[in-house]
Amino acid sequence: MNSTVSLLLAFALSLVLWGYGAPAIADEGPFLDLDGDGVDDIWYEDLANSFWELQDRNFDGKADWKTQFDFRTSWPLITFVDYDFSG
Repeated sequence: MNSTVSLLLAFALSLVLWGYGAPAIADEGPFLDLDGDGVDDIWYEDLANSFWELQDRNFDGKADWKTQFDFRTSWPLITFVDYDFSG
């Protein structure tokens, strides 16, 4: 599978899993703790004209899913996925 297809699949999966609500979550706070262990599982980092949503999908403390969103439109710009959780 080439990288373009992988990127498109990752983007489609992010829309299915998180929908267009990801930017709205960023307004609620800087992080989310999904498993209740006190460690951030979804957190956000601001950039000049966009922000990153970083997700730790296997709860090891490292970001496995990184999506950059545009501030003005809230559209996802790019997504990187670590499918094998290798860091």
